[in-house]
Amino acid sequence: MKKLLKTKKAVSKIIGVLAIIIVFIVTGSIYYSYTVAYVGNMKTTFQTQMEKLLLEFVDINSTHIIASVRNNGIMDVKIIDAYVEGVSNILLKGVLIAGKSIGTTYLIGMYSKGVSYAVKLMFSLGTSITFSVMY
Repeated sequence: MKKLLKTKKAVSKIIGVLAIIIVFIVTGSIYYSYTVAYVGNMKTTFQTQMEKLLLEFVDINSTHIIASVRNNGIMDVKIIDAYVEGVSNILLKGVLIAGKSIGTTYLIGMYSKGVSYAVKLMFSLGTSITFSVMY
């Protein structure tokens, strides 16, 4: 009789361990499904937002390149860095472009007449707009 009771105790421990394993597997599956769906949605949102950043206006003089960017998206975007001819440039002021608005940035430098400059603006979402401007 005692042997039968010990066997039942061992079986209940095995059932308990199996129940915990099943709970972990189900929880992991739910978490995985949520994560995959969330990352997929982020890619779509990110791509949609990037398609809505447009270069609106560019001007140049001997000391500044002036660039206006239109944000047709709903997310705020910040211009975090600028490059002229591949060299990091000084932004006169940081620009936060709200959704559905235009932001203007000023790139400080010495620019010569008759020269074309390649400019790259880097945004907080990790993308960029590249354009050329001639003085």
